[in-house]
Amino acid sequence: MNRKTRIVSIVATLVALAAVAVLAGCGSSTSSSASPVASITPQASPTSGIAALKVYLGEVKAIAASVSTTANSLPGAVQGLSKKPDQTWTAAATQLTAAAQQFGDEATSLSQLTAPSGLQTIQDAGVKVIQAAQASVTKLAEGLNKGVSTVATTKAKILSAIADVQAKASGVGASIAAAVAGLLGQPAASPTP
Repeated sequence: MNRKTRIVSIVATLVALAAVAVLAGCGSSTSSSASPVASITPQASPTSGIAALKVYLGEVKAIAASVSTTANSLPGAVQGLSKKPDQTWTAAATQLTAAAQQFGDEATSLSQLTAPSGLQTIQDAGVKVIQAAQASVTKLAEGLNKGVSTVATTKAKILSAIADVQAKASGVGASIAAAVAGLLGQPAASPTP
């Protein structure tokens, strides 16, 4: 089992555990006492909990869409590399550096969300995946800035690394969205082939 598959498996497990934890906390309890008891602190109704989950899901989906856009921009950044280091390498490095910065901004945005109870672990795992993507893309940009003798093997390695980053990054939003959708009793959106 490769690293990407293990990460996806871990995230899926975390999603399932978080869903169970949140569902356990979303139930309402009623008192069977005949006289009403005044509550000092108001309790959130299940409806407000669902509303909060929907808001959170919307925020996560927006960040996930941005992560996907950034990941999808990576192949185009290195498409026109010439065989030897020149301005195409510098241009690609500049584009990759911008993408790495965007990944950093997206990781920050995700980390600043207030996760509903039970979803913080999943959110933190998503932030780590985006930060790893940022580090990988930064490393690719640095390699291009240093230059090597031929692009043939370098481009293959770069494209392989980009494919790995895309695969990992695309799972971030889907994992969190699937957990929230499950809590809301909505079917998770199936990925398109």
